[in-house]
Amino acid sequence: MLIKLFKHEFKATGRIFLPMYALLVVFSVITKYVNQNMRVDSLLFGILSYLPTLMYICIIAGICMMTLVLLIQRFFKNLLGPEGYLMHTLPVRPWQHVACKLLTSTFWSISSMCIVSLSSLYMGVNVQDWHSFIATFRGMLAVAAAPLNLTANAFFWGLIAVLVAYVIKMTLMIYAGLGIGQLSSKRKVGASVLAIVGLNIVEQLAAVIVLVLWGESSGILSHGSGAEIIRFVFWWIMGSAGLFSVIYAFVCNWMLKRNLNLA
Repeated sequence: MLIKLFKHEFKATGRIFLPMYALLVVFSVITKYVNQNMRVDSLLFGILSYLPTLMYICIIAGICMMTLVLLIQRFFKNLLGPEGYLMHTLPVRPWQHVACKLLTSTFWSISSMCIVSLSSLYMGVNVQDWHSFIATFRGMLAVAAAPLNLTANAFFWGLIAVLVAYVIKMTLMIYAGLGIGQLSSKRKVGASVLAIVGLNIVEQLAAVIVLVLWGESSGILSHGSGAEIIRFVFWWIMGSAGLFSVIYAFVCNWMLKRNLNLA
């Protein structure tokens, strides 16, 4: 049943994201061609030459905004709003609803980051300079990975893992905030915003306090080398992301199962 939910959610959101991705690709090609080949001989042509670039920037902003809006809207509308009366009659457990929304949101969040990054690379790097760019990028990865005793490839995939873990944690934090906010009898949107902000503040304070106390008690922050501190912070980021993800997932499941207050 979880697979069926994911397919339905993916199709519903794909109708919005895929056309926007296609537009971004088209305008990145148009913008690069115009910037490289169009001669500015008059004020009118100068203004026209900037229109593709403006559209390209607007599409990127639209993708970033739409990713966040859909992440919130799909969860709030489908599970906490009027549609929740139907969704919660399905033979699906609350954690499966959360997992479906989480998988879909994470997929589109990572996809949006990738498509925007690749289009920006396409805009900024010429084809003939691609090999030198990759070599320079690998060199930067190797320098950054040295303190962690990792290869450039391992460090790169470690960064990807951190990114995915952070996206999952942030998504679950928003879901947990929405779940807490729906407990309010009035102004659920405002209560949800306050809950999300409050969870973020509590998380940051707890993470910093535990990081400092643990680092000082182990002597890493005060007596450790630079490489040891970097390794300690890197693994703490991964561990804290996993820990808070579990906490937020528990809150989401508990709210949907025990304290559901549909609009």
